[in-house]
Amino acid sequence: MGARFGQFAHPFFFSSVSLKRQLNYLAMKSQKGLYYLGCFVLGTVFVLTGFWAQGFGFDIIREMRQMERVPQVSVHHVIPGEVSMQGVASKGKQTLVSRYTNTPCLYHRYLKQREEKDSDGDSRWVTVEEGSESTDFFLVENTGKILVELNRGGVSPDLETDYRSEKGRYRYTEWRIEEGEGVFAFAMAVKKQNGFSLRFDKSGSYSPVLSNADALENRSGLGTNGVLASMASVALLCFGCLSLCFALRIHRVLVFLSIVSALTSSAMIYSGLSMMKADLKDGYARLDRLEKSAQSEVTDLVDIRS
Repeated sequence: MGARFGQFAHPFFFSSVSLKRQLNYLAMKSQKGLYYLGCFVLGTVFVLTGFWAQGFGFDIIREMRQMERVPQVSVHHVIPGEVSMQGVASKGKQTLVSRYTNTPCLYHRYLKQREEKDSDGDSRWVTVEEGSESTDFFLVENTGKILVELNRGGVSPDLETDYRSEKGRYRYTEWRIEEGEGVFAFAMAVKKQNGFSLRFDKSGSYSPVLSNADALENRSGLGTNGVLASMASVALLCFGCLSLCFALRIHRVLVFLSIVSALTSSAMIYSGLSMMKADLKDGYARLDRLEKSAQSEVTDLVDIRS
C-alpha cells in the first residue's frame, strides 16, 4: 500500500508554512499599527487646525466689532483717533497713470499672468509681474475734504476689478482708484498744522480699510467670513475627534460626542474670553486717546479765545 503524504513530508515544509503564517500575521499587525498611527496623526492635525480656525474666525469678528464701534463721521467732526469715513476721491498734488491702460488715477495695482498647462492638460495662471503705485489724495464729502496719506502704506486697498484682458497666453488685470470714485476709509486721523489727515500706518484699535464698498458691506463681509471660519473650526474638531477615536479604538457614540462637546466648548470659551479681553483693552485705549484729543482741542480753543 502506498504511504500517506504526511508520513514522508520533510520537516522543513511545516516550518516554512508556519513561517509564512507568522510573516503574514506580522504584516497585518504592522498595517493595523500604521493605520492607527495615521488616524492619530491626522486627528491631532485636525484638532490643532480647528483651534487655529476658531481663533482666526474670532479675530475677524473682532475686526468687525472694531468697525461697528466707530461711527461714520463727516470731515467737520473729525478728532484724532480712529475714524470711519465715506466720500469721493479727489486729486492731491499729482495724478498717476495706470500700467496697462494708461488711465489717469490716484492708485493702481497691476497683475500680469501667463497660462500654463501641466502634464494632465489642466491649465493654471502663473504670475509674471505684479505691483502697485499710489499717491496721496483727498477724500471729499458734503462738509469738506481730508487728506488721505496713502503713500505711507499700511493698507492694501480692496477694490473692484477695473480692467481685465487676455491676449494670447497672457492675462492683464488692473485695480484703480480714479478721481471722482467713491471710497470708504477706516483709518487713524492725525492732526496736522493745516488740519487733519488719514493714516493707515498708525497703530490703534482698528484694522485699516480702504475700499469701494461702504461700511455696511465691509462689516457684512467680515461677519460672513468670521462665521464661515467658526463653522470650519467645528467641522475640523469633529473630524479630529473621530480620527482620534479610531486611533484609540473608542467605538462608543457617547464618548465621541462627549469629546467633541468638550473640545468645541473649550475652543469657543477660550476664543470668547480672549476676544472680550481684547475688546476691553481696545475700548480703554480708544477712550484714553479720545479723552486726550478732546482735552487738546478744548485747550486750543481756550488759547485762541484768550
